[in-house]
Amino acid sequence: MKTSFLIIALLFLSNVFAQPDRGDIISKKIKAITSSYWTPDSSQKIEEKKYYTYKGDDSVQYYCGKQSFTFKTILEKNDKVQRLERYTVGKMLDELHIYKYNKDGSYSIEVVAHGSGTILLSKYNKFNKCLEETFSSIETLHYEYEGSKLKSILYNEKDEKPNEVAVVEYNNHGLIEKIIGKGRQAQFQHFKYNSFGLVSEKTSTRNDENGKEEKQIIFYEYEFKQ
Repeated sequence: MKTSFLIIALLFLSNVFAQPDRGDIISKKIKAITSSYWTPDSSQKIEEKKYYTYKGDDSVQYYCGKQSFTFKTILEKNDKVQRLERYTVGKMLDELHIYKYNKDGSYSIEVVAHGSGTILLSKYNKFNKCLEETFSSIETLHYEYEGSKLKSILYNEKDEKPNEVAVVEYNNHGLIEKIIGKGRQAQFQHFKYNSFGLVSEKTSTRNDENGKEEKQIIFYEYEFKQ
């Protein structure tokens, strides 16, 4: 299996595994999450803020204090989300999130981008835990659990056999403490938590192609619904 840019991007630069999953957003009544970090050259502080609906879906998104996207939720007759529409500041529809439900309570969310087709297909169990994510119908991340706890992450391209790319370690409180990547350019992530048991800080480190260590720290702040 070759080293994938996707794995590097997801496990190092993104908020994957740090921000609460849909289940936590719903159960803990999270209203908004602000994440902040510095650019690699430390010249600019980036701040991103997302507001959420009571069903755990995106509502409004800001980038460095400016509104970047708004979301419109369309419900089915049984009050389940049918689709989520993302609009630019100019009120143009640029993404459509399509929800499909199974009889056992599991469901999937297909993200269709304007002009690009399906860019992401995520599958969830009935407890809102993500089981797998397929990007542009090519690359897939699989999430394996022991009970309700994430145990490991696997990766494959198309019809390849999934390979383990990261394992998860927990602290004494049952919260994810470390995600340890595998491979030549593997990432290492360490998490700190606030009094609500939510991630307050994520530190990611990895070595680039020249063996030089790269590090990024993301800080998280939360607002809650009444």
